[in-house]
Amino acid sequence: MHFKQIEMVGFKSFADPIKISFSDGITAIVGPNGCGKSNVADAIRWVLGEQSSKMLRGSSMQDVIFKGTEKRKSLSFCEVSLCFDNSNKIFKSEYEEIVISRKLYRSGESEYMINRMPSRLKDIVDLLHDSGIGKSGYSIIGQGKVGEIMNSKPIDRRAIFEEAAGIAKFKAKKVEAERKLERTHDNLTRINDILSEIDRQLSPLKRQSETARIYLDLREKLKVLEINEYIYQYDYASDNKAAIQTKIDAILEEMALRQRDLDNTIADYNSTYDEINNIDNKITALRDKVLELTVGLEKQAGETNLVREKLKYYAQEKERLTLDVDKYKELVANAKDGLYNAQTAISSKQDTLYAKRNELSEINDKFGVITKELESGESQVQDAQQKLFDTLSKLGDVKAQLSALETEKNVYTNSNNALGLTIKELNDRFAENGANLSKVKEQITHFNNTKTTLAKELNMLSNAYDNANVDLQNMQNNIQEINSNIMSLQNRKKLLEDMQREYEGYAGSVKRLLQDSKTSSAVGGKIVGVLANLIKVPDSYSTAIEMALGSAVQNIVTRSDDDAKDLINYLKTKDYGRVTFLPVNTVKPRYFEARFNSLLNTKGCFGLASDLISYDKSIAPVVSSLLGSTVVVSDENVAVSMARQSGYSFRIVTLDGDIITPQGSITGGSKKKNTTSVLSRENEIKQTEALLTKLSAEKLQKTAQFGQMQAKANTLFTQVKEQTAKLHD
Repeated sequence: MHFKQIEMVGFKSFADPIKISFSDGITAIVGPNGCGKSNVADAIRWVLGEQSSKMLRGSSMQDVIFKGTEKRKSLSFCEVSLCFDNSNKIFKSEYEEIVISRKLYRSGESEYMINRMPSRLKDIVDLLHDSGIGKSGYSIIGQGKVGEIMNSKPIDRRAIFEEAAGIAKFKAKKVEAERKLERTHDNLTRINDILSEIDRQLSPLKRQSETARIYLDLREKLKVLEINEYIYQYDYASDNKAAIQTKIDAILEEMALRQRDLDNTIADYNSTYDEINNIDNKITALRDKVLELTVGLEKQAGETNLVREKLKYYAQEKERLTLDVDKYKELVANAKDGLYNAQTAISSKQDTLYAKRNELSEINDKFGVITKELESGESQVQDAQQKLFDTLSKLGDVKAQLSALETEKNVYTNSNNALGLTIKELNDRFAENGANLSKVKEQITHFNNTKTTLAKELNMLSNAYDNANVDLQNMQNNIQEINSNIMSLQNRKKLLEDMQREYEGYAGSVKRLLQDSKTSSAVGGKIVGVLANLIKVPDSYSTAIEMALGSAVQNIVTRSDDDAKDLINYLKTKDYGRVTFLPVNTVKPRYFEARFNSLLNTKGCFGLASDLISYDKSIAPVVSSLLGSTVVVSDENVAVSMARQSGYSFRIVTLDGDIITPQGSITGGSKKKNTTSVLSRENEIKQTEALLTKLSAEKLQKTAQFGQMQAKANTLFTQVKEQTAKLHD
């Protein structure tokens, strides 16, 4: 094996990381005292699993961490790693190089690593066992180690050789295997105790299991019946709900129809009112138009009169001009006649002719002008006549329009009157519908209020019914729990009675002798009874009395020593074993010394054991012999104090069963729980009977309450149905 190097950080005096390599041959570390040579060996021992701080020359394991100097702070951890060459497979590992590391924090946390992987100290120890290396082996020899080896005993030196030979590993495995075997043995003992306890409880548990199975079957049947009931109620409620919804839909449909009629009536009223306004506007417009036409007609009539006057003037002017033309024609004719008559005097009258011609030319000009004016007048007359005809035509149209408008007015007036009647009728119907609507709204409000009230009452009744069902279920659960407790107590009582009848818990010889005493009067006549059945012990003192009596609790009391002798011979004949007898006539009573009576008044002292129990006076010597000098106290402190004061002159027992004898021995410890002693069995039977009586009375009371609550729930269910029917109506 080749130890290659060691790496240290913060270990004792090595504050800085340091690496020491070991080559072939011998590597020596030299230096003055206190330079840290031994710290290297301590580091190696520490990595290999040393747990003693004294072996590392310290008071605690944290002392191996660098504490600091005046010029340098302390470190919070230290770490040391050992590197080994494993090329020759000294260590059972596939790695060519093995690095074992240990790291310690100032908080106390420690880490072990193999090849930088976290591991346990046990893994490192197992790894080193095969190589002959160990923290206590010969591979590390520190100061004084050689002298220690030389002066050690052979058995101590043997450990060194075992470590070198590799036996230590197997011894450690042997110790570990022995520990495991011991733990397994303890577990087997505990399992046997558990099995015996389970066997003891198996019979009542089997009966309880059967009862529980019956209960589960009945509960499943009840669940199915409840589900069927809920389904029936749901279907019934769904049918009622559907019928109610149909009625509500019909009412809503009728209300919607009435609302549509009301909306149509209001729309007709509004449209009629708009038509009346339109007709009034049309009548106003027609009146304005008639007024405008009347004004235009009067204006046209004035223009017509003017045209007529002009026509009359032009006719007169035409007549005058016609007369002038006739006059001038006559003058022309006279002139022609004069021309003919004065042809002879033409020459003489050339001037006159010339003048006349000029005059004629002027007359012709005037005639042309007059002719033009006449033509223009005729044209104006024609235009005036045309305008007159047009005006008369327009007047006819206006009269026709007036007639039509008058007719339309009459129609509109009649329609207006009819609409007035319709409006009046609609107003009457609207008022009637308004009154009906108010009544319907009042009815709806009343029904809504009634519905709200009924819904609140129904909700209250439903909540009360639900609460009643919950209370009913809780009460049923309580009754079932009481029944279960009663059955459990009955089973427990029966078990205790069977155990008492069969004398369970007694020694085999006592049990067989007591059983024979029931069938054989010869045996039974000699036995007064077993001590456990002859005394009555209060529950608070049962443990103390039982521990004070010990095995004497199974002793058999006889009237005389002769009876005891006969019973012993009977035991020998039957080969039943050995029994201790307490003959009343020979047993010597024990009495408490009077000089210690003052100690009985000590706080925490309950008195003499014989005074704390009840028994028949005929067996008083027996009880006095066993318990006459035994004092019952509260705890160990009172017992020890009283024993010291009395000089250990009498026996003292605590309520937990700890005993101090006059010889000075003290017996105590834990008592097996959940076990019934033969002494407390009868008390437990009586307590069970009392508890059964109490539970039976409570069951009757709960059953009566359950009946009342069920009647109340049924009443509430009927009220809910009635209230639901009212709400549906």
